[in-house]
Amino acid sequence: MNRMINSTSDIEGLLGQADNFMKNHRYEEAIETLEKSLFIDPRNKIALEHVVVCNLELKQPKKAIQALTQLIGVEPNCHRFWGDKGYLHLLLNEIPEGIGALKESLKIDSRNAYNWELLGAAYMAHDEWIYALDALLSGINLNPNSAMAWYNAAICFFMLDRYSEAVEAAEYSFSIDPMLEEMASDWIEVIQEAVLFGDSYDDVEFDDLVAG
Repeated sequence: MNRMINSTSDIEGLLGQADNFMKNHRYEEAIETLEKSLFIDPRNKIALEHVVVCNLELKQPKKAIQALTQLIGVEPNCHRFWGDKGYLHLLLNEIPEGIGALKESLKIDSRNAYNWELLGAAYMAHDEWIYALDALLSGINLNPNSAMAWYNAAICFFMLDRYSEAVEAAEYSFSIDPMLEEMASDWIEVIQEAVLFGDSYDDVEFDDLVAG
């Protein structure tokens, strides 16, 4: 019993030291201190979350993912941990892993518009246009004012040969964020004219569609 009390006290002391290191941007020292606390309690959520933050500050996303994986082991039903893990996988261009983590997050919280948008973008990166569009429309249903979701939906509509819907979605995205119209200037007018006159779309290059 005394050892348990002492261990709790030890962890609290180490977490306090780590907090001070983090406040002073001494992230490597913070991680060393947090690892000492995790040696005592490998399932300490506060320590693991701090390790994630420190590794992100040090631009070490792979190590941040490792800490998030440990966090998910402690709390597997936390949609935020799954979502953060998915986002980091996408940053590293680990698309299948990102898709898997985002889908897990959305199983837990299906009303997270941002994660639906991320999932849509991940599917787009793999040219899975139907899945991408379904994900983006799910996000739009929750947040109809997301210009980028509408813009990416326009790209999906285009790639699925649904040209009128592509124009409508693109124009709606411009009404929310006029900057997107400038980004799309190389392709949107071509599609608009083609819809109006029934011309071919073969000259529109996909790379011109991607807003980033």
